[in-house]
Amino acid sequence: MRCPDFLERYSDFRDGRLTDRVWLQQMQQHLKACPHCQRFHAAIREGVEVLRGLEPAEPTPAFRQALRARLADGASSADPRGALAPGAIAVATLLAVAATLLIYEGLARPRRPSLAGSRQSLPVVIVNPSAPFVSFAAAGGGQQGLLARWASSDSEAIAP
Repeated sequence: MRCPDFLERYSDFRDGRLTDRVWLQQMQQHLKACPHCQRFHAAIREGVEVLRGLEPAEPTPAFRQALRARLADGASSADPRGALAPGAIAVATLLAVAATLLIYEGLARPRRPSLAGSRQSLPVVIVNPSAPFVSFAAAGGGQQGLLARWASSDSEAIAP
């Protein structure tokens, strides 16, 4: 067992709620072998003992009276019309701004032209074992343009 596994199940182990015998044995063995988890267990045990030794805290009568007065004051000052809390107003404002931006982006964004109906020359990629060659010649398959001149010349330079 590793320390993270021990710490994950430590609360159930400490409270006696770990019912699986295999896990219980592994927890006990790890606690005997690991000095880090021994220190952790000792610190928790000492803290619990200190807290058990304290007397229960009871509020004073003056505190109870002040608390009742504040609760009554808060209940009487509540807006009977059910006004929105500042957090609700902020959320509503943010939602309105987000909706406005979405509508604005949908209407104001320029539309991209569709390439399906265009007669614009698209790049033609020629695949061969060497470096790729890209030409902007017409895609109609005609023997015109840079590609045709390159293919028909042996070693002469191609003028644009």
